[in-house]
Amino acid sequence: MGEKRDPVGEKEIVEKFQALRSEREDLASSLYARGADLQEHEVVIRALQPLEGKRRCYRLIGDVLVERTVAEVLPAVQHNRDQLSEVVKSLKSKMEVKQKELGDFQAKFKIRMRGEGPQEPSPSPKPAAANASQGVLVGSS
Repeated sequence: MGEKRDPVGEKEIVEKFQALRSEREDLASSLYARGADLQEHEVVIRALQPLEGKRRCYRLIGDVLVERTVAEVLPAVQHNRDQLSEVVKSLKSKMEVKQKELGDFQAKFKIRMRGEGPQEPSPSPKPAAANASQGVLVGSS
């Protein structure tokens, strides 16, 4: 994990680039899911706030639906929302760092994705085996 050496060959560069993209996509997916959870908590809080504190409500804890009062549930949901908000902030920060790392790596090794930037004309289509890099172009230094 503490490996910080630069990749040597084109294959290593492509693998490292794809790993960075995968990490970024994992962060984005997690950020999206936690953001959706946060929005759901906001909806529940808005629905519970105007209700009387001793009114019955039901809360799903794990796989068990339990009966509680609004006064018991609302603070717990607000606490969970606050924790989710911190997680979302942390994920956004990690996402920005990973995006910068990916951009720096891309610039350092002159990597372009198909459809990005100026394209050099291709004289003839290449066979499928030549496309093993999965759309990643690596420029020589």
